[in-house]
Amino acid sequence: MINIVSILLLLIASPLMAEDSSNLAEKEIKSNVPVQITSKKMMVNNADKIMTFDDDVKVIKGDMTMTSNRVKIYFKTSSSTLNRQEISVIEAEGNVHVVRGNREAKADKAVYNQDDETVVLTGSPEGWDNQYRITGTKMTIYLKQDRSFIEGSHIIFTP
Repeated sequence: MINIVSILLLLIASPLMAEDSSNLAEKEIKSNVPVQITSKKMMVNNADKIMTFDDDVKVIKGDMTMTSNRVKIYFKTSSSTLNRQEISVIEAEGNVHVVRGNREAKADKAVYNQDDETVVLTGSPEGWDNQYRITGTKMTIYLKQDRSFIEGSHIIFTP
């Protein structure tokens, strides 16, 4: 589950960050920091290769925390055993909130796609830190290219 950090990084990544986010993302993805997921309910569907976490879901990886009502992890169908499954898609929905340091993001839904390394935030997505606040109708973040595309964007800079 090392790739769940990608969704956390992407939810709060921005081209406006002072530090080089591509280097930061690369370091975080390659690290062996364990992922801890807690929830009131968890369901594993081995036949469909899906894990679902419901009610007060909290995902912690390193210094990042994500909370939401539900997280679904879809595994690649080519994976042969439960112990070596590769993540294909991660969906977080319902009051998605990510915190890392002084950066935060929220949305109704976040979908991370492992193959093209993108995250799409929908449902009143918003990101902020102590220097800016950005909102939009849809935010697509491309990890490999270190760029973001925000539809219906509005940004406020604080000096």
